[in-house]
Amino acid sequence: MKQKVGVPNTIKKINEALIREKFMKKEPLSCAIIVAETGISITTVRTIVNEMLNRGELISLGLGDTSIGRPSEFFIINDDCYQGISICICDGYFYVLTMNIHARIIEFTKVTYNPKVTCNSNITNSQNIIYNTGENLEYQLTEIIESRFDEKTRAIGIGVPGVVSDNGFIQNIREKNDERVDFVTALQEKFSVPIILENDLNASALGFAKAAGTDKDNSTLAFINFIGPCKYFAAGFAGQGEIIRGMGNYAGELGLMPYDARHDFSEVLFDSDEAKRSEILARLLSWVCCTINPKQVVLCADADFKINSRKINKLLAHHLPGKMIPKLLVSNDYEQFYMEGMALLTCTQFY
Repeated sequence: MKQKVGVPNTIKKINEALIREKFMKKEPLSCAIIVAETGISITTVRTIVNEMLNRGELISLGLGDTSIGRPSEFFIINDDCYQGISICICDGYFYVLTMNIHARIIEFTKVTYNPKVTCNSNITNSQNIIYNTGENLEYQLTEIIESRFDEKTRAIGIGVPGVVSDNGFIQNIREKNDERVDFVTALQEKFSVPIILENDLNASALGFAKAAGTDKDNSTLAFINFIGPCKYFAAGFAGQGEIIRGMGNYAGELGLMPYDARHDFSEVLFDSDEAKRSEILARLLSWVCCTINPKQVVLCADADFKINSRKINKLLAHHLPGKMIPKLLVSNDYEQFYMEGMALLTCTQFY
């Protein structure tokens, strides 16, 4: 079949992806070997290899012995070439993570020329920084990023406590005058790398799925968080390692659901004793189970916010068939899952 001809920039990207795929196998390669395995011209291979070497993607191993001809220079992938920065915005502080990113191509389709990459990261530094609510958020984020940004930085992930918008996030959505916080365009122009923006609970759902080893599972996970200074709760949903979104990114605002003619679920839940709380949560979860049928539900709360999972399970059994009742887990590790989720999003979307 005749191959379609692409524009020069597209052809270069295709060739670069093919060459990177070879190096991702972690074997030392020379330009001559790459030419033999890919069919790309020696001039193009040398140009791309030199560019990758200058960017720090490759490490030269020096000249190697060959059976014929003169010795060739061999190269190998630099595992610690890429760096990502993740910032988790919380109430009163930022969690800041710096990580080395490792990538490996697991599939390369010559129909779409779209490499599928599996990525992971190891965190090299983490720090808590006070979040001054009186200062401009864009300025605070710029300061944090500038102190960590270098030529290896390929992506910046920012977790936000609100609904993600095109240029930032929306907070105080319970109020008629919700507040928009914009900063993405300014950061993008300043640092010229991808900015990955995600809601905190969506990131937490991914982080929990990764920690539990269910991130490639076909099932759905609901992560519901009750931790925070305001009497409001919300959720993030994930399945197969992907976030489940709604129109306008508003999926998960469970606290806004009407409980009765006058109150929403947040209003009645936080003013109830433990026994009544179990009834309210069972009612809420029965609706969630009838909507997306999650395999697992994580209820994340502080120690003083008592959640009786056994009682909730018994109450759910009165409302739902047994096959629809999820596994309930109670945790207080919201921050840990939030950080793990944002680190995962940052490293997997930089490529």
